[in-house]
Amino acid sequence: MALASTTALALLALTSPPADAAHVPAGSTASAPAPSTAPRAIVPDAPHGTRISAAILRAEGFDRAELVRALQLRLPTLTILAAADEAPPAADGSLRAFIELHRASPTQIQLTLILADGRAYLRDLEVDADAPARPAASALANLVAGIEDDTAVPDKKDVPLPPALVAPAPQPVPAASCPACETCPACPGPPPPPAPRWELAPMLRGGASLGLTRIAGLRGAGFGLGLDARAPSGLLLGLDLQATTRVVDRFQVQRLRVAVAVGYALRRGAFELPLAVLLGVEPWRLASDVGAVKISSHAGRPGALLGLGLRLSPGFIAPLGTRGARLRAGLRVELWASGEPAGGLRRPEIHLPSGGATSLGGAELHLGLELGVWIPAGKPPQRRPR
Repeated sequence: MALASTTALALLALTSPPADAAHVPAGSTASAPAPSTAPRAIVPDAPHGTRISAAILRAEGFDRAELVRALQLRLPTLTILAAADEAPPAADGSLRAFIELHRASPTQIQLTLILADGRAYLRDLEVDADAPARPAASALANLVAGIEDDTAVPDKKDVPLPPALVAPAPQPVPAASCPACETCPACPGPPPPPAPRWELAPMLRGGASLGLTRIAGLRGAGFGLGLDARAPSGLLLGLDLQATTRVVDRFQVQRLRVAVAVGYALRRGAFELPLAVLLGVEPWRLASDVGAVKISSHAGRPGALLGLGLRLSPGFIAPLGTRGARLRAGLRVELWASGEPAGGLRRPEIHLPSGGATSLGGAELHLGLELGVWIPAGKPPQRRPR
């Protein structure tokens, strides 16, 4: 019996499983089981569940159509685009990628995949020189799958994004498409241009007249007053008053010309060039220190002169105040011809009481300086709504 019990205990010891390390009592000399040598998955510090919805593909040394077919067969949910195509907007947390395949040699391919968040993956591939599309597509599909299930570790982070991967800046909303443009302070329209208006310009000038006929030289000096009106189209209307005096012997020949003008005022920036035709009548008299002097001539008492002239007034204008007024300064050049109406226009000969003689009218050149202010007049015309 003792022998049978000993044999049973020995068999039981040989067939029982080894004790687990957790059940080894303290102080026991039994060794713990060896750690497992199976490889562990490395979890990268990337967003979990990354999905690549679209990829911009650039391939050198490939038949692009064949490569795209191979990729779509292995990645049917991936939208493959060219660099010039418009990528669809990313949705549901998906990313866009930039993929570049470069054949360094007939059998060597450099694969680069860059995500829109700056992660980059670099691979060197061995392919068949005659059929590189299928192995390249398989390697790319495995890499995309590894990125999406977070088993592929990026080789670089925060890399500069290729221009083809950068999303274009949002375009501003046109003013016409904004339904609240009339009240929306964020999209005010440009201010309308100022409406054209008539302008009035009182003028003050001084100058001298020179004779251009047989009696040349100074024919008088004095001052003038004027009032010009300019339309938005440039039409110029004017009323002119000019007084000149000339001394002959001990007498003064005093002339007062009243004229109307019509023409055009050209403007280019601050430069202005009014050009007008004048028609005027010119009363005159002979005076001395004791008053007016009686005048006689071979044709009887001379009357007022009638004349026709051409006026040229180049000058410059400058803003004056905040109400649209503008200061004007320039030259005054007039070519004038006048005479006494007697079967035409003749230049009267005047016999002075002292025995001398003089004449009036004829062709004359007036030179002077003028100063005025253009003032807007009237209300701006109302614009009809379109």
